[in-house]
Amino acid sequence: MPQQLKVLSAILPVYVVFLLVYVLDPGDSDYAVSLTAQTAKPVYLAVLIGIAAALRGSSLRGGSRSVVALLGAIRPLLAFAVVAQVAVVGAVALYRGAGVTWSLVGVGLVALIAHVVLAAWLGVVLSGGPATFALVGFWLVWLLLPGWLGLPVLTQLNGQFAGCCTGEETWYRPAAAASVAVALGLLGGALAAVHQAGRPARSVAIAVTVPVVVASVTALLLPDALRGATAGPRRDDTRCFDGDVRICLRPEHVDALAEVGVAMSELERAWAPYGVRMPGTVSEAGGPGRVRFRWGPDHDAELVRFTLAVNMVPSPSGCYREPLPPVHDRPLVAAVDHVTAWLLLSGGTPRWSADESIGPVLTDPANLDEVFDVLDRPDADQAAWYAKELAAIESCGGRDG
Repeated sequence: MPQQLKVLSAILPVYVVFLLVYVLDPGDSDYAVSLTAQTAKPVYLAVLIGIAAALRGSSLRGGSRSVVALLGAIRPLLAFAVVAQVAVVGAVALYRGAGVTWSLVGVGLVALIAHVVLAAWLGVVLSGGPATFALVGFWLVWLLLPGWLGLPVLTQLNGQFAGCCTGEETWYRPAAAASVAVALGLLGGALAAVHQAGRPARSVAIAVTVPVVVASVTALLLPDALRGATAGPRRDDTRCFDGDVRICLRPEHVDALAEVGVAMSELERAWAPYGVRMPGTVSEAGGPGRVRFRWGPDHDAELVRFTLAVNMVPSPSGCYREPLPPVHDRPLVAAVDHVTAWLLLSGGTPRWSADESIGPVLTDPANLDEVFDVLDRPDADQAAWYAKELAAIESCGGRDG
């Protein structure tokens, strides 16, 4: 056992580097919920520690096959699993300068412990080699494939929190409760099956039946836990700062106030000749009377300008007579595209990148051609054109709703 712990301890720093370089999405890496959801899931530690537990469990094949003996044999590995999980999450959070969502750490720990005990049971039922292969197969089917194949129900139940969470989302509590319930089912099934380890078929039946029953009951008691996502909308937790434009930032982004303020000033100067009025309040969370913008650790002022300009355009959703704009809504669609592209280009988006950067946010990229022509006109003509296009949107394409 000490040798196994030495090997695992040596692997742990490598695992942290692996997470930082290959696994973590830098887009929201300063958001505690997003970072914790990615680092606390047991998908990798479960197989590393699980292999050691399976080998340890196989040493009990010729002796006592009780729950007490099994837990005693893997107790150092269970302790290591807890310490490793907390250490990895804490190290990554410290490196990224983010907080930790301890509730998600708890969910991951329950799932990790369940998988370590399950691996030890496999070692008791099988010898070390076959148990290791069975463990890796279970790991692939239960922990990896659901995420790769986009199977939302399984990614809700296996403790991985796949898809959680962007900066506008937070963890979904029913999904977390379901993950914990199923992990406890796996744990209970493995422990109940230990007594029947001498009868592999019966032992496997118990180990499979218990978590399936628990998952079924969980689905009945928590039907919302099986919806299509592990994330829910994040509440508005922004902190607002007064100025010429009131800026509201998420707590993890308040240090970027000066940079965001510079971006707002640049837009105000760029749009002033055309009579474009800046909103009174801009916010990462949006909301009534606020224009939404985005910011993040790998983002810059260009993203602030881009997202603010796009969200400055009045929404025409209440104008459309059908889910998709029919023929009689084409003037309205063109006006929305025109105003969107013009705000972006006049706000500093380079023309040479318009097809790639602006085209995807337009309904019809061909509407860029007219905007390019307008940009070559005098400021007064551009201001008049902008006012005309804006009025077209506000009047639902000239038909007043």
